[in-house]
Amino acid sequence: MEMSSVLQKKIAVISSSLAGGGAQKVAINLCNSFAEIGHRVDLVTFFEGPVGADPLHPHVRVIPLHLKRLRNSFWKLRHYLKAEKPEVILSTLRSTNFITGFAAIGLKGSHIFFREANTLHEIMRRPWPLRWLFLKLMKLSYRRVSGVIANSSDTKKDIVSNKIVAEEKVRVIHNPVLPAQYQSLLDQETTEEWFNDPDKEVVLSVGKLHVQKNFPLLIKAFQRVNSLNDKARLVIIGEGEERLNILNLIQSFNLQDVVKLFGFQGNIFPYMKRAKVFVLSSEWEGFGNVIVESLAAGTSVICTNCAGGPKEILDHGRFGDLVELYDADALANKIVYRLEHPMNSSQLKERAMDFSGPAISKKYSEFMKVAAGGN
Repeated sequence: MEMSSVLQKKIAVISSSLAGGGAQKVAINLCNSFAEIGHRVDLVTFFEGPVGADPLHPHVRVIPLHLKRLRNSFWKLRHYLKAEKPEVILSTLRSTNFITGFAAIGLKGSHIFFREANTLHEIMRRPWPLRWLFLKLMKLSYRRVSGVIANSSDTKKDIVSNKIVAEEKVRVIHNPVLPAQYQSLLDQETTEEWFNDPDKEVVLSVGKLHVQKNFPLLIKAFQRVNSLNDKARLVIIGEGEERLNILNLIQSFNLQDVVKLFGFQGNIFPYMKRAKVFVLSSEWEGFGNVIVESLAAGTSVICTNCAGGPKEILDHGRFGDLVELYDADALANKIVYRLEHPMNSSQLKERAMDFSGPAISKKYSEFMKVAAGGN
């Protein structure tokens, strides 16, 4: 289906940076898909930082705002929006949604769309005055939106139940995870010893080292896995504020010889391809891009049955295993089982294609056409 005329001139996609995080990859995949079908696309970035492995379409224009602090973003973004007058503004992350909503006040001729990338679990953990203030500011900054794209049913439920926007303005559309060149990324090599040793069976996890990801649960489960399978090795890829706590936990369990922490990796596909099992142990998720990336590599997935997108990606257990939250024994037993009995890789790869950039971008386009009144 062809995009409506509202999308046939200029789209401004707002992202925090070009770093390799999940939200940034989503922004890049959307930009590339929109540009591929001939639209003028600006990718507006707030901050500089490491660039991930996903290349940009040559017709995507990057507009860096070169911010040092978020508080400086309002005027710079407003200046861009007033000067360029994009017909469609698509902000891809909650932090950029806030700024975009206020920066676009009084602007005419633009349809504003916000992508909601996560449930409100982290907000609800804050003290009530901060929680109240955050939700109040969120409602104010979202007042002018033509539509909100929630990346999972649980994300939509949180937005609607907290009365951020009316339900009819919110559409669940999953993340565009797979870039067009994902196969070439899969084909790249890794020199890491464990991934190239036939006598090792690597259990892999990828994510920010944050309390949300509940890596202590995974490490506790892996202690049992290691006692039952001496070939098993655990690799965690990511950076974050919990790094020291995780290292201390690994040492306290005496697992330092069988568990490694890798830092940020621009291309995680080679690790996914060579791992025996991928595990996500989160307490909650917005979507779970890494699950799709693992499926694309044909690697079996085990995930906690947390709020957010994982159960939708795995079709409630059809394409991967779901275990109860906080149950380290159940997680360990499932890892041991999947090391011996991997799922059908062809079926996993086929499922991953449901979350390709072009397939999901088409759904974005169709929703924005309707939400903008077909203009």
